[in-house]
Amino acid sequence: MHGELGTHSCEIVSTHGVCCAGVTALKYAAMAVKTGDVRTAVATGTERASSLLHAKHFRAELDARRDDEDNPYIAFDQEFLRYMLSDGSGAALVQDQPRGLALRVDWIDIVSFAHELPTCMYMGAKRTEDGGLRGYRDAGTLEDALREGYFNLHQDVKVLGQNIVTVSTTKTLEVLKKKRGFTPDQIDWVVPHYSSEFFRAKSYDELVRSGFEIPYSKWCSTLTERGNTGCASVLIMLNDLLESGRVEPGHRVVLMVPESGRFSAAWAMLTAVQA
Repeated sequence: MHGELGTHSCEIVSTHGVCCAGVTALKYAAMAVKTGDVRTAVATGTERASSLLHAKHFRAELDARRDDEDNPYIAFDQEFLRYMLSDGSGAALVQDQPRGLALRVDWIDIVSFAHELPTCMYMGAKRTEDGGLRGYRDAGTLEDALREGYFNLHQDVKVLGQNIVTVSTTKTLEVLKKKRGFTPDQIDWVVPHYSSEFFRAKSYDELVRSGFEIPYSKWCSTLTERGNTGCASVLIMLNDLLESGRVEPGHRVVLMVPESGRFSAAWAMLTAVQA
């Protein structure tokens, strides 16, 4: 909807399960506690991508392509996701008083750039020649939609590579610097979500170009141990950081989460406190 409106960058709320959904849930839980509506809330993020990526789900399209000598294969923008996504679940307990070593939620901002950029990751649709999306309900019958791959999870890798790093760093920082006025020297730890190690150095270099360098010594990623678990990733990594014993009272922890659905980014500032 934001993309179709074409307005300025703004915060949107979507908890359907792409990368920013875990942080969105955390913000909703924190707001509920802050307003006094509840004293305790739990925010979760869960991904079970494997259920979408079994070979059996691609069978109808593959069978339909067997007679197509020019293009008998499933598109790369669908196939590579089978090696990029992992199953996982994470959760955060949010309360009005700290228990032991806890993290105070200072602020959480989620910025959408759908007004500038096309849809990158989608399911239940196919891209049209003009760059829009055509939903499966317009494909004819459900059998037609299955044969044509409407229900396969897609990610436009070209659009992803051109935009995801600048969206999650430079473009989001333009908004946050004006709103929050924070600087990199205020950060003790950063928990960065990225889909693969391919984007690690690119993200760091873009931060440097933005005048917001955060040295690798402050980065806390367990991607290689946990996998890319989408909306659960940042919650899982945050737990790993706390359990590492490196966080001390007064430390500031930043969460940095890009989302390729139609390009959003979530940043959060947390401060360690001792009960």
